Amino acid sequence: MEGNTIGCILLKDVIFLAERDWFLPPADWSRCIVRGKTYAIDSESGNYIFENFIKGMNRLA
Repeated sequence: MEGNTIGCILLKDVIFLAERDWFLPPADWSRCIVRGKTYAIDSESGNYIFENFIKGMNRLA
Protein backbone atom coordinates (compact mmCIF):
# COMPACT_ATOMS: atom_id res chain seq x y z
CA MET A 1 0.00 0.00 0.00
CA GLU A 2 2.89 2.31 -0.62
CA GLY A 3 1.72 5.84 -1.38
CA ASN A 4 -1.89 5.20 -0.36
CA THR A 5 -3.50 6.94 2.56
CA ILE A 6 -6.42 5.53 4.49
CA GLY A 7 -8.22 7.79 6.89
CA CYS A 8 -11.52 8.85 8.31
CA ILE A 9 -13.22 11.81 9.89
CA LEU A 10 -14.88 11.36 13.26
CA LEU A 11 -17.63 13.76 14.31
CA LYS A 12 -17.99 14.29 18.05
CA ASP A 13 -20.80 16.03 19.94
CA VAL A 14 -22.92 16.40 16.81
CA ILE A 15 -25.99 18.63 17.04
CA PHE A 16 -29.00 18.09 14.80
CA LEU A 17 -31.50 20.86 14.22
CA ALA A 18 -35.18 20.18 14.76
CA GLU A 19 -36.89 19.33 11.48
CA ARG A 20 -38.81 22.63 11.59
CA ASP A 21 -35.42 24.42 11.41
CA TRP A 22 -34.07 22.56 8.40
CA PHE A 23 -33.26 24.80 5.45
CA LEU A 24 -32.56 24.34 1.77
CA PRO A 25 -28.93 23.95 0.72
CA PRO A 26 -27.24 26.90 -1.00
CA ALA A 27 -27.66 27.22 -4.77
CA ASP A 28 -24.11 25.98 -5.44
CA TRP A 29 -24.55 22.80 -3.36
CA SER A 30 -23.87 19.54 -5.19
CA ARG A 31 -25.42 16.20 -4.25
CA CYS A 32 -22.31 14.48 -5.62
CA ILE A 33 -19.84 15.66 -2.98
CA VAL A 34 -17.49 12.83 -2.11
CA ARG A 35 -15.32 14.61 0.43
CA GLY A 36 -13.74 17.87 1.47
CA LYS A 37 -16.47 20.38 0.59
CA THR A 38 -16.08 23.56 2.60
CA TYR A 39 -17.59 27.03 2.63
CA ALA A 40 -15.86 30.14 3.93
CA ILE A 41 -18.14 31.94 6.38
CA ASP A 42 -17.53 35.22 4.57
CA SER A 43 -18.83 33.80 1.27
CA GLU A 44 -22.48 34.16 0.29
CA SER A 45 -23.16 30.42 0.62
CA GLY A 46 -21.14 30.05 3.81
CA ASN A 47 -22.92 32.95 5.45
CA TYR A 48 -26.30 31.55 4.38
CA ILE A 49 -25.51 28.22 6.07
CA PHE A 50 -24.09 29.87 9.19
CA GLU A 51 -27.01 32.29 9.66
CA ASN A 52 -29.63 29.56 9.22
CA PHE A 53 -27.77 27.24 11.57
CA ILE A 54 -27.59 29.95 14.26
CA LYS A 55 -31.34 30.61 13.90
CA GLY A 56 -32.02 26.91 14.42
CA MET A 57 -29.64 26.70 17.38
CA ASN A 58 -31.31 29.68 19.05
CA ARG A 59 -34.62 27.84 18.85
CA LEU A 60 -33.04 24.78 20.53
CA ALA A 61 -31.83 26.84 23.50
